[in-house]
Amino acid sequence: MITIISEQNDYIKNKEVYTRADYLYKLTDLVKTNNIVVVEWQRRVWKSSIIVSFIKNLNISLEKIFYINKELDIKDNIKDSNDLQKIFDEFITTYTQPEYIIIDEIQDIINWEKFIRKYNSYKKYKIIITGSNSKLLSGELSTYLTWRYLTMHVWSFSYKEFIQFSWKERWEDSFNEYIIYWWMPEILFIENKETKKNYIKNVVSNIVLKDIVSRYNIRDIKLIEKILAFLSDNTWSLVSITKIWDYLKNQFKKEYSTKTIANYLKYLEFPYIVNEVNRFDIKWKKILEYVWKYYFSDIWIRNNYWFVFSKDIWKILENLVYLKLIQEWYDIYVWEYNWMEIDFIWIKDAEKIYIQVTYLLSSDDVIEREFWNLLKIKDNYKKIVLSMDKTFWNTYEWIENINIIDYLMS
Repeated sequence: MITIISEQNDYIKNKEVYTRADYLYKLTDLVKTNNIVVVEWQRRVWKSSIIVSFIKNLNISLEKIFYINKELDIKDNIKDSNDLQKIFDEFITTYTQPEYIIIDEIQDIINWEKFIRKYNSYKKYKIIITGSNSKLLSGELSTYLTWRYLTMHVWSFSYKEFIQFSWKERWEDSFNEYIIYWWMPEILFIENKETKKNYIKNVVSNIVLKDIVSRYNIRDIKLIEKILAFLSDNTWSLVSITKIWDYLKNQFKKEYSTKTIANYLKYLEFPYIVNEVNRFDIKWKKILEYVWKYYFSDIWIRNNYWFVFSKDIWKILENLVYLKLIQEWYDIYVWEYNWMEIDFIWIKDAEKIYIQVTYLLSSDDVIEREFWNLLKIKDNYKKIVLSMDKTFWNTYEWIENINIIDYLMS
């Protein structure tokens, strides 16, 4: 069994990693709390590189770290918590008591929670676990770990990371490439455009089939794809169950129950394909239910179902801004009141920022729509209009106007 530990340690020593600094700092801070840290992610976001970066950054002997990456267990030696316990006992006998217990892809170990709960109760180990399927990402974590954990979600490459990693020039060409393929790091090593598209389709198929269909025993795969197509086309607009029901009835001449549609929407949220954003009533300071906006965690998933650049660019830009906001761990809402809509209200503690997103401030009508909606909000919180304009006002009636690429790079 100790051979497994040697193989895992060799993996750490030899693996070249791109350091995703924001996640490294966040993970370091979370570990200091002495809670179990759960790292969640979508597929193909180089999560393992973050874990290896963290281990290397500790700058301590690997004999102080009990590290298991289940993906490296080719012979499937670690089937359940009993196997895990045997390896841990042998690790202690061969080396010493570790300071860290880090298990990558833990969902593939049966009854893994028994092992983690046991060693968390000792309060002398810093524990990090990761998992990529919907079972580990769902609310069942609270049952497994009885609330003794903190989570960190890993997203796909931001535009800033894409520029840093690919050594490309910022601005239109690289930005267009980024939004078409989003950014799975592996795409960088594929030159042919058709091969890139096929790779993306295969990853999307894996996510839908493995993370949703098998998890929830879904029989109607076509319905999932129909709902994804609808959400892709309506990324920027408010959505209700009734609106989706009408779309399915008109387009496919088939009626689905509203309960089924609601369930399928929730299924899409758990593996982080789409994210639901609530409306916020500024006047009454409460969240409004039954109508939401949905944004995609990965633009390339959205584009796989619906993409016409000239028609979709403003939807994609709004989705990109949402992802930047959510990655900075702010609460995000949308506001619609008296026929006015504010794309995002960004709240953290006592801070609040209103954000409008548009493609170009191309006419007086667009300028009035984007700025005057904000001017009608009578409070002193910061208000911003984001656009792709290269020449723009620094302020317009005291509202800031910022280039979207500059904002994504900030």
